[in-house]
Amino acid sequence: MSPEVSSIFSAILSECKLIGPVLEIGVTSDDDSLINLPCLNEIPVKVGVNLENFNSGKYKFIMASGNDLSQFESASFQIVLCNSVLEHDLFFWKTISEIKRVTASGGIIIIGVPGYRDMGLGKFLFKSKLIRKLFRIISPSSLNEIIDASTITLGEHFYPGDFYRFSKFSVEKLFMADLLNIEIYEIMTPPRFIGFGVKP
Repeated sequence: MSPEVSSIFSAILSECKLIGPVLEIGVTSDDDSLINLPCLNEIPVKVGVNLENFNSGKYKFIMASGNDLSQFESASFQIVLCNSVLEHDLFFWKTISEIKRVTASGGIIIIGVPGYRDMGLGKFLFKSKLIRKLFRIISPSSLNEIIDASTITLGEHFYPGDFYRFSKFSVEKLFMADLLNIEIYEIMTPPRFIGFGVKP
C-alpha cells in the first residue's frame, strides 16, 4: 500500500469515532495492511479475510472470499475496510453486498480502488500548456487523436487475476450506494479513488 493511500485511510478514520469491531477485506500478512494502522490500535476486535492462508498474531485471520462472508452475522462490524482488492475480484458486486450486510447501522465503510478519469492523456504527460501545444504541432494527427481519447490507468497486476478499473462515478454510485455522508477522495496518478460512507 502506498503512503498516500495509507495517509487518506488514516485521515478518514481519524475523523470518525472509532469503536470496534473492525474487518478488513483482503488483509495481508505484512505490517502494511490497513488493519495495522495506528489509529486502529485501540480497537479490541480486529478480523481480516483473504483468499491466501497465513498466520497473524495481531488480529483474527479467516481464509475467505469477500464474495461470501456467511461466517459473519449481519451487522457484525462497525468498521469495514477494503483497499486494492475489488479490481482483482471477478464478482466484486458480491463483495460490495457482503460488506454492506456485515456492517452495523452507523458503521463506516471505506473502499479504495485503482481508477481512471477524464480523457486527454496529454494533460498528464505534458503539464505545461506550451509543451502540449508544441507536441500537437510536431506530432502526427493520428497520435494526437490517440492521446485525446486516452487516460492513465494502473497497469495490470495479478493477485491472482486483474479484471477492473473504476471511475470516480462508479465508486460513488455503485460502491457507496445507499450509504450516508458519502465522500470520494481522488489521489495519485494513475488515480486511486477512496470512497467513504456510513451505513444507515
